[in-house]
Amino acid sequence: MRMSYKNYAHADVLILNFNGKSLLKRCLDSVLKTDYPDFEIFVIDDGSSDGSVEFVRKRYPGVKLVEIGRNIGVAAAYNKVIDGLSSEFVAVLNK
Repeated sequence: MRMSYKNYAHADVLILNFNGKSLLKRCLDSVLKTDYPDFEIFVIDDGSSDGSVEFVRKRYPGVKLVEIGRNIGVAAAYNKVIDGLSSEFVAVLNK
């Protein structure tokens, strides 16, 4: 979900997930309540097997889903996504 507004720096919010389906609703709902006008949310799935990917895809279609496919670890998963971003700010969230 990207909303673009003048005079605001674009920010990307990255949420790393590994079998955290039970936490995703609360986390995503909280982030979506922000009043900051220019941001995108990325859920980085690090090889989950608990239905997390399907949950995000179904319940949060505006969230960008990045499927790593296997568990590569926190730093590697974040770096894989951060390397491809061009936003001015990146917020990294983790449980």
